[in-house]
Amino acid sequence: MAEFIRYQVSVTTMDGVERPAVFQVFVSEADAKDYLDAIDDAARAATEVGILITRYLAMQDGAFVKTSVGIELLNDPVTVPANTVLRGNKLLFHIRSGGRGLTNSISARKAAAFTQTGHELDIDLAAPAAMLNFVAQYNAVVVDMFGNPVTILKGEVVD
Repeated sequence: MAEFIRYQVSVTTMDGVERPAVFQVFVSEADAKDYLDAIDDAARAATEVGILITRYLAMQDGAFVKTSVGIELLNDPVTVPANTVLRGNKLLFHIRSGGRGLTNSISARKAAAFTQTGHELDIDLAAPAAMLNFVAQYNAVVVDMFGNPVTILKGEVVD
């Protein structure tokens, strides 16, 4: 399995009900490095990536939240298991951050990694060990876009 690098630009905006929208594209190494090497906001805005971000923001009404420019390490070739379906077939987590309710999911769920409870769609966040360990690590490490800690409150199966 070989790894290769892609350069990514991500811009996050938020609408009036605090629903984030993410614009994400890949750019050349040279354009990403020009943006990252710029010494101030004006210099960044004058780069090819900066111009793209400015033009994107001019096309939508959301409140600007953040821009990320960086690298992604990809495995090539990626071998997807034949019995895995990435749409649907996921675990959905309901998360609380401050007063906001959020969701996150794991696609292509592994059946052995969760236990359904008596309620048809709900999953036990404390069993088996793989789920317990994931929830503990998620709650310990993940923060919302404002840096506030998050807590997984509930999980459910979504097909």
